[in-house]
Amino acid sequence: MSDILKGEKILCIFPDTWDELKRGRHQIIGRLLKNNEVLVIEDPLLSVLSIFRDRRRLRRLWSWARIRRPEKNLLLYEPVLVVPFALKSEVLRKISEWILRINIRLVLKRLRFQPTLLYLSIPSLHGLIHRFDVHRSVYVAHDAWEVYPDERMLADAEEKTLKKVDLAIFNARPNMERKAHLNPKSYYVPHGCPDPALQPASTARPVDFPDTGELFLGYWGYIDRGSVDADLLLWLAHRHPEWTIVLVGGIYPRDRACFRKLEDIRNIVFLGHKPAAQCFAYLNCFDLALLCACPSDVELKASQLKFWEYAAIGLPVVGIPVEEYIGYDWFYVARNRGEWEEMIARAARENTPERRRHRIDFARVNTWEKRVLEISALIERVIPNDPARR
Repeated sequence: MSDILKGEKILCIFPDTWDELKRGRHQIIGRLLKNNEVLVIEDPLLSVLSIFRDRRRLRRLWSWARIRRPEKNLLLYEPVLVVPFALKSEVLRKISEWILRINIRLVLKRLRFQPTLLYLSIPSLHGLIHRFDVHRSVYVAHDAWEVYPDERMLADAEEKTLKKVDLAIFNARPNMERKAHLNPKSYYVPHGCPDPALQPASTARPVDFPDTGELFLGYWGYIDRGSVDADLLLWLAHRHPEWTIVLVGGIYPRDRACFRKLEDIRNIVFLGHKPAAQCFAYLNCFDLALLCACPSDVELKASQLKFWEYAAIGLPVVGIPVEEYIGYDWFYVARNRGEWEEMIARAARENTPERRRHRIDFARVNTWEKRVLEISALIERVIPNDPARR
């Protein structure tokens, strides 16, 4: 396999900020920083109206005036706010994209930063492809936008992006199989696992982890009404008081009311947000892991990082039939409440030390480091920096 990408100046367009939850794009770009210079444009579609919905965003009124360099090869820039409803109207989308394009061009000039590669994670910004004298572009499709409510325009925009981009990478194979006809240079690169060899050696139990229960069912990640089925957990807790359901993660403020009915249930425990560095201390205490989202099309067609984090610790996973994960032998599919009960019992029964070692062995050969090498090889082969080789 080829070496990691080197000597590039990468212009990244992120739909969020560098310091938010570390998603797949953060994992990939973070590992490319060692040998490449990267400019990340953070959350470029934030509008003027959005700052009034979340006061933490007020800094965007002035943050566009400065460029941050938190480490040697990383530059971060939050652009000027765009017009509201850019994803509801094609006219407004084009205006916002025009504002963003001018803003990025000025920043590149100010930095004297000439990108050699565009790394795009937003489906609606196809107008940035082949701009700024950048002739090589990568789009990473991390969601099936066509199933999101009221996002038809975003799905249409993604079609234009896929037809225009030089290389398309999909995190979910079924999503690629539906859309590969839009771009002959479409490839499947799934998320990666944290390297088991780099996990903390200590297996000390966190002091706030519950100590009563015959079986600990765990969930790690952000909690909202879509990603955690509160009614399902309530049903499981009542059916099996000997099971303890542990949820580690912050609750989305807008959805707190949905989970109040679970707060007084003895065998459902909310531990709140924990730093990423503590992830495996908690995962080590789970007997099995849950993908307990409400079974909407959005969730069933998703590709979630937590599945790969669970594999890295050797946990069996019980969950809704997410199309990307059906077929993995440690993924126990539950399509109804009866199956949830059955599959949890089966996963616990079959969770032998040998099977756990098998899952960890899988994680060892599917790390984020391996994914970076795969993406580097694709870029070098499909869109090399040497024009004569394209």
